[in-house]
Amino acid sequence: MSLALVTLDLGNSGLKLRSWSEREGSQARFALQLGIDVPIERLREPGAAQRAELREELARLAGQRAGLSSVASAEVTRDLVELAQSAGLQLEPELDCGLANLTRTPQSVGKDRLFAARGAVELVGSSCLVLDAGTALTVDAVVVPHGAVAQPQFLGGAIAPGPRLAARALH
Repeated sequence: MSLALVTLDLGNSGLKLRSWSEREGSQARFALQLGIDVPIERLREPGAAQRAELREELARLAGQRAGLSSVASAEVTRDLVELAQSAGLQLEPELDCGLANLTRTPQSVGKDRLFAARGAVELVGSSCLVLDAGTALTVDAVVVPHGAVAQPQFLGGAIAPGPRLAARALH
């Protein structure tokens, strides 16, 4: 099966890599997930097993279109971009989440929150609250205005330490 898009989600503590098939409405095909217990900086170490595994998986996906969403440091993001491009992925420089960001400080909202909100709108097809529990716990509101032309609106919400960080803070 030919792939339509590879997504790289570089979060605060890990990298999720997914390949999406061309069939309309198909589920993401699992490719590789790194980082749950591995600091993201380990991906930058030339001899790290995680880096070798990532390089191998990216090479397997060579020639595919890819999109990157990152909330990691510029240095870590740049390293991943170079790795993906050297493996032959056709990396899209900027992905549009398809939402109007109506928060007071749109530049402070991470792409991860915007894409989670867009995914929720696609799943439920209407206005919704989006809860995402990762390194951080976010609760965001998205409004889908009536009318075919109107773009869904991201209203923002709250962000707090995720379950793992909160548990560590209690000990």
